[in-house]
Amino acid sequence: MDIGTKIKKLRDENHLSQNELAFELEISQGTLHNIESGNSKKIDFLLMDKVCQFFDKEFNYFLDEKMMNNVSQKHSQTDLLK
Repeated sequence: MDIGTKIKKLRDENHLSQNELAFELEISQGTLHNIESGNSKKIDFLLMDKVCQFFDKEFNYFLDEKMMNNVSQKHSQTDLLK
């Protein structure tokens, strides 16, 4: 599940409209729509920080599982080299 889908899921679970969440995140409804629909591939770190704080989620929650597995594997391989 990508970042936009996860944001939409959290928004739906919290019974928020796109306009309401966009207002809270200080972005336009159109920007939020593009993020949720996957039309926007780049998301600003400051915006993601606001999303994390608003939904009380760690940044890792929004990362793709494949990406997390690759990072974990790289760290464990690095740890073995030490």
